[in-house]
Amino acid sequence: MKIVLMNGGLGNQLFQYAFYRYIEKHTNDICYIDDSAFYGKNVEHNGFEIEKIFGIKCDYLLSRFFDKEIWDVMIAQKEAGISIPQQMLNNGLDIAIIAEMSDFNFDGEVLKVEKINDLLIERNIYYHGYWITNSWFLEVKDELLHELIFPAIIDNENKIKLNYILEKNSIALHVRRGDFVNLKRTLENNYYVEAIKALENKILDGFYFIFSDDINWCMEHQKELGLEQIKDKYVFFQGNTGEKAYVDMQLMANCKHMILANSSFSSFASLLNRNDDKIIVIPDMKNRGSI
Repeated sequence: MKIVLMNGGLGNQLFQYAFYRYIEKHTNDICYIDDSAFYGKNVEHNGFEIEKIFGIKCDYLLSRFFDKEIWDVMIAQKEAGISIPQQMLNNGLDIAIIAEMSDFNFDGEVLKVEKINDLLIERNIYYHGYWITNSWFLEVKDELLHELIFPAIIDNENKIKLNYILEKNSIALHVRRGDFVNLKRTLENNYYVEAIKALENKILDGFYFIFSDDINWCMEHQKELGLEQIKDKYVFFQGNTGEKAYVDMQLMANCKHMILANSSFSSFASLLNRNDDKIIVIPDMKNRGSI
């Protein structure tokens, strides 16, 4: 049995889902998704969005494997500090963890991964992480592109935005702020200055569409972001928040080229971008702010 933790916002969930599909494809085990993060008192972000947005029926959710009464007890125990894998270990299941992060409570065996095949070990494994890399997506790309189809845009405002994107030699520029500000994970403004400069040297008729979870900040800091380089060649997109936030990912994925933030949201949008000739600018996180 394999269990993949799923938590966080849409971008994180999509990378975790790609990892889940990779594990499912390359092992002979039944693979479950631990969706416990979307139950209880502190439901994360907009809840479990994979089914809600893309219409995918995930038959192997842990919440569907257990009777409701048992699941409610498990959620209560988790909120009391006893993690899902720890509960399983406490109830006699021989299970180990493979983790890329250390923010978990588990007194069982934690396995080290030295090569990719170590992920596929033949025993009960709980995978704890975000797994934000293109590797899993590329391994199951055809399946994921078939599954991850956004619903048709039906509201007039976003229809206009989409048509505008499709008419132009469009470049999505994503600025991630929100909780990254307090976490000190925001990119240096110079990254955007240099990214725009690089694309201006390659794409003469580019038009930029600015996406952000703090679009007002972007409007107030246009000069610092380098937008003076592209006067009359950009527009701010806003209005898709809460349960409609996914539409920004959909719109970004329809742009011909992209300047990514250090964000799973725009990173996965670039994977769903079907333009074969796309140019993607990615931040170098070893030297924050560099291209």
